[in-house]
Amino acid sequence: MTHPFDFLRRLGLAAAGALTLATLPAAPVPAAGTEVVTLTVRGGAKQRFLIVRPEGPPKAAVVLYSGSNGNLKIGADGSIENAGNFLVRSREHFAAEGFLVAVVDRPSDWAGSDKDRYRVVAAHAEDAAAIARRLRQEAGGDRPVWFIGTSRGTISVANIASRLGGNAVGGIVLTSAVTSPGKRGQLAVPDVDVAGVAAPVLILGHGGDDCYVTQWPEQEALAKLFKGAASVETFRVDGGDAGNHADPCGPYSHHGFLGQEKAVVWRIATWIRGHLK
Repeated sequence: MTHPFDFLRRLGLAAAGALTLATLPAAPVPAAGTEVVTLTVRGGAKQRFLIVRPEGPPKAAVVLYSGSNGNLKIGADGSIENAGNFLVRSREHFAAEGFLVAVVDRPSDWAGSDKDRYRVVAAHAEDAAAIARRLRQEAGGDRPVWFIGTSRGTISVANIASRLGGNAVGGIVLTSAVTSPGKRGQLAVPDVDVAGVAAPVLILGHGGDDCYVTQWPEQEALAKLFKGAASVETFRVDGGDAGNHADPCGPYSHHGFLGQEKAVVWRIATWIRGHLK
């Protein structure tokens, strides 16, 4: 259920059933530093991710999974060839909120394969556990890591949380979640064991999202499937820039929270901070 929060007053926003996030500058705030990490996992496969560090000690660690086929093509120099995804282009906003950030590329042994299948297998969760261990080493202590996905990345985080469980997952955030297989019979979040997710869940979508597999009413219905979660919250965003009407499932549209990146990240960060112990 959507609830108004005190942050509305901070942003000067109005609440009327749904919440309209102001259009804020999309330019990221410079982070303290970045590093490309390539882990050897599962018999020699390579899992590459980009670490973005906050100024000062991190409050928590977040792992970001992009949509589409997840093939970001992160270079050894930290460049990202496919950087348009909402979470990818918002990575420094997360760092500015005090989080240690990992932007995850597709594992090497799935290059050229079915663009969704790797998201639902046990190996994907194994890779995520390895990434989480690396982040905890840097952040210090055994604090849980938070997994955030957008579009097809939401399949990844739901699968990861259902398989890892325990203290390994602080919580998951699904933005523009894929709720159904659509016309092409592709995978969706309900194809993984969502009832087995024990961690807190935030489902955040845009009321004007015209992508046929991520529309808001179905995301509200998706929340009911997380029967074992510690808590489930839904949050609807309105306003912003509709962007490219010819590509409603693309990143530069309501589907990718165009023009609202900073405000949406702030909302996610506020939810995470509210669950930190």
